[in-house]
Amino acid sequence: MPPRPNLALIATALCLPSLAFAQAMLEGANPRGEQPAEPLPMVGHTLTVKIDRQFAESTLTQTFLNRSPDQLEGRYQLQLGEGARVSGFAYWNGSKKIVGEVFEKEVAAQIYGEITGLGRDPGLFEQIGEGAFSFRVFPIAPREEKKVEVKFGRYLARTGNRFEYRMPLGATEADIALEIADDRKVVAVTSPTHTLAQVGGQWRARGKGDLVVQVEVADKPLDVRARVHRDAGEDAYVLLTMTAPDDRNAKVAPKDITLVIDHSGSMQGDPMTHALAAADRVLARLKPEDRVNVLMFDDTVDALYEKPRPVTDEVRAEARAYVAKITSDGGTEIALALEKALAAQLADDRPDVILFLTDGQSDAQAALKVARADAGDARLFTIGLGSGVEKPLLARLASEKRGRFTFIPDVSAVEHAVVEVFERIDHPVMIDLAVTGAQRMYPRTLPDLARGEELTIAARLPKDGTLTVAGTIDGKRVERKLAVTLPATERRPWVGRQWAGARVEDLLQQIALHGETEELKTEAIELALAYNLVTPYTSFLALPEEEITESTAQTLADARARKKAIQAAHKDAVALSRDDMPPGDPILSVRAPKDAVQVTAHFPFGLTKDLEWDTHDEQWKVRFLVPKDVVDGSYVARVVIVRADGTIEVAQAPYKIDSAEPDFLVTTTQLGSNLLVQVEASAGVTGVQLGRVGDPSLRVALVQTTPGVFVAIVPLAAGVHQLRLVVVDSARNEADRTIDVEVK
Repeated sequence: MPPRPNLALIATALCLPSLAFAQAMLEGANPRGEQPAEPLPMVGHTLTVKIDRQFAESTLTQTFLNRSPDQLEGRYQLQLGEGARVSGFAYWNGSKKIVGEVFEKEVAAQIYGEITGLGRDPGLFEQIGEGAFSFRVFPIAPREEKKVEVKFGRYLARTGNRFEYRMPLGATEADIALEIADDRKVVAVTSPTHTLAQVGGQWRARGKGDLVVQVEVADKPLDVRARVHRDAGEDAYVLLTMTAPDDRNAKVAPKDITLVIDHSGSMQGDPMTHALAAADRVLARLKPEDRVNVLMFDDTVDALYEKPRPVTDEVRAEARAYVAKITSDGGTEIALALEKALAAQLADDRPDVILFLTDGQSDAQAALKVARADAGDARLFTIGLGSGVEKPLLARLASEKRGRFTFIPDVSAVEHAVVEVFERIDHPVMIDLAVTGAQRMYPRTLPDLARGEELTIAARLPKDGTLTVAGTIDGKRVERKLAVTLPATERRPWVGRQWAGARVEDLLQQIALHGETEELKTEAIELALAYNLVTPYTSFLALPEEEITESTAQTLADARARKKAIQAAHKDAVALSRDDMPPGDPILSVRAPKDAVQVTAHFPFGLTKDLEWDTHDEQWKVRFLVPKDVVDGSYVARVVIVRADGTIEVAQAPYKIDSAEPDFLVTTTQLGSNLLVQVEASAGVTGVQLGRVGDPSLRVALVQTTPGVFVAIVPLAAGVHQLRLVVVDSARNEADRTIDVEVK
């Protein structure tokens, strides 16, 4: 195969309108801008999921084939679902994996543009909708297979004793592997969409379409639990959870329900039709002991009643008729509508609930001022319809008034979603929640808990202590406590990322509502770089090191130096971000029977990891993260092997920690019109790549002739050439050097 031209990839998160597309596809365009009749077919598809007590870490690998005779630029689109946070991505140049790093967005775009020389929008990994992502890859050679890997995490909210994992897989069959680690008893693992087979400690399946896996655990309601991550000498990260009782026989208290419906011009058509149908279903579910009112607004506000009225047959009929006659027109004044709705509540002890439906944007400061000035105790549930809605505003309004925000990108799903929200409103179990004992908690304001609903809080904990969750149940104040004894170290990086992600989201929400300030922007960027997060200010950049041009080498070096300095200032984030960052995370390999039920390594610095079977090398392997305070050297891990017959073997596996970059010597000799390049490298070097600066078409892998010696014969025209060599060792440490050679 001829040398591939330069391939670079960058990923960034943006806020763009949602697009309709298949669950995953790679569309191509040739240099003339022509597109093939069909997207590039997917010829390989795997999904690996590891669930650690409701946090799902997924690795999706997809391979596409360019069947056309043209070199293509591909646009990759992927639907991961709401709440997914991408933590890493990579692509392959042939057999070589190119792993992405997070940099500031402008720097990543500058480097990509300079390397590709395309002179147009660089390849972007961007958020194009709620849970939807896209990036570009260039070039894809004729008949080349292009492999892409995306890593993402998502917390799976629990209802009662059940939680679900959902993933749209599209029309191509995928090999699926699922692992669950939970200190609670796992009662059942089922799927209504795919046939699951338990193989050892995994559940496996093969199929396409929307994957749904349902997990039931044995747990008591109102038990406070905590997941902890801690690096030596640092404050701990804590994910605090508690679930409300799912009592289907509990008495439903009467309440006042106020429906506020946006009927501005943008609601015309399907949004208005579905919103009114949803409102009608809510009205039909109200009980005689409830009270109701309906407000409709555009740039003015009209109300059915001055105050909520008891739901008699006559009032219900009037409300349904009022809703049915609503038409769309005018602008969107959220502040005015909210002010009228809050002022219309009755001053008594009954729960007041406002259900607020809108698809538009409005003056955020005015609306927030109204919410904060209100001294009442009404709960505000905001529902945003379609991609144009101002999510930060609606989310913050709901938070200010102890409700919840629901985003519905597809207006056809409004009826079902609104009924679900009403079910939550109708069955509050624990209200007026407060948590003490931790620091820097998110979310800042805690919502009420409905029947079977889970409270989830990300926080920091500097020392041992007691976490207390207090709330009101049936009019009585209750407390639930959990004593937390922090270990010196505890490895659960996803807990730290949950906190970091929550903090960054809070900063971005403040920026969206109050405008960008240098202080808010700087903190968001520094947290994203320290914790390896994609945000509107940061991007993934992936490119082969040997193809970096001289002009971009310094830019990249400066970006890495800035990132290193930021990580030094956020020492508690470094170990977390290294999980998905090249290079330096070593691999432990163990020879054990292929049919072993489980192979687990216990490392001397406190980490425990399960190994996976590598079909290519026919060994059990695991990539693990070394704490930053562990010095280079040789170590021994204790490995527990559970054989297929149930017997257990304990073995020792030596491994080496090596963070030093390899050393090497380069010599060149002219052989006619060719140049002989020889590299003598230090022990452990596994590969050497050569490229010509400024010429992405020349890329050569040197061949190892004897241990530590690599050679290549490179055809070069007469003249002075600048060559770049990149040397990689078995620990994935890299060293590079640029040399000038003259061919006569």
